[in-house]
Amino acid sequence: MLINLQILGTAKDLRTHTIVVYGQMPIPDYLKWVSDSFDAFEIQRKRTWHPAYQRMKADVSAGALLPTITLTVLPERVPKLLDLIRDDDFALLAGELGVPGRVYILDGLQRSFILQDLEKEGHRFHPEQTIHLEIWLEPNIHHFIYRVLVLNSAHQPMSLRHRFKLIFLTLKNRLETDIPGLVLYRKVPGLHQVRTSGMYVFDQVITSFLCYLMKTPEISRDNVEAQATAMNEIFESTAREMGCSFEEFKTYLKHYKNLDQEICRIYPVLHGLPGGNEWIGNENVMKAFFTSVAKHTKKASQRALIDQALISLQAHVESARVGEDPLGLVELKEVTDRINPRKVNVGYATRSLLLAGFECFFTQGGQKPLGQCWDTGWRSRPTRTY
Repeated sequence: MLINLQILGTAKDLRTHTIVVYGQMPIPDYLKWVSDSFDAFEIQRKRTWHPAYQRMKADVSAGALLPTITLTVLPERVPKLLDLIRDDDFALLAGELGVPGRVYILDGLQRSFILQDLEKEGHRFHPEQTIHLEIWLEPNIHHFIYRVLVLNSAHQPMSLRHRFKLIFLTLKNRLETDIPGLVLYRKVPGLHQVRTSGMYVFDQVITSFLCYLMKTPEISRDNVEAQATAMNEIFESTAREMGCSFEEFKTYLKHYKNLDQEICRIYPVLHGLPGGNEWIGNENVMKAFFTSVAKHTKKASQRALIDQALISLQAHVESARVGEDPLGLVELKEVTDRINPRKVNVGYATRSLLLAGFECFFTQGGQKPLGQCWDTGWRSRPTRTY
């Protein structure tokens, strides 16, 4: 598909050394360029409606020039593009960038929806009405995360969750490459996806990272205090520190995936108990696991205990036979059965119990069996009513 992308020039961010390409193209070409990726964009941010959008739509149909749309490309494609810039080969650069499916929108999805609506309604854009583009070419994952979280935040604020969706969408292939057997998939309404070990809903992994960052399994919009604390830490961090947080999370996600494989093997579906596949793929379990890890990684001695606990747990599940219970899920069910839905929020109580149990297990370096830690978690859990 031939896309008429015109490269206007480049610039360099002197803080992160990110190369930015500036370009423009006719609106019909832009819609052809991104049309195959609109499903991916919906993962990033749901379509929103704002009174100003209707006015924007009318202005665009009258020939108004839209603000610049910001895009990025997959980090693994960047080195080849940078070579073309060094060679001043803008014609070939435009050809490489202009292939549908090679860019992701960082800022401008709602504007793209408006343009798409006008095209579907039969509006004919003036040939001289172009869309202006800013395309980030950032090969360094740490710097990419920094730009998404900090440098783009002065514009109309995105939610913290949305910014991490952008990061994970762009780095999805890298995660799946770095963690063999990992599969991140999108949950489609009305379609039942059979999960196997190593498969996780894309949105749940993002949620787990937010739990890791905020050090709490309660990351709803109502938890303003936790979100404010996380944002303060982000703005006080360097690109290296933010990148390291992501790399640490990736390390523990790999541990989780390795445990997943063995847990799915030894826990069949039994009457009254969840199968291993269902249990370790549960969002509450993932939230509690990554929160508890994050709470004890500031000091080297704490990280050593967590690593020791994970190695111990991995050894136990690898040596267990089918039908054995190294996770203590029988004890966990006995404890969760004590939760009274008439008195407390069941979801909150379950996450608190799981969090306390994992914390007990990690702080003791795995010396105390996980089954005994669930009861400890019950006794130390906080309570919250509806």
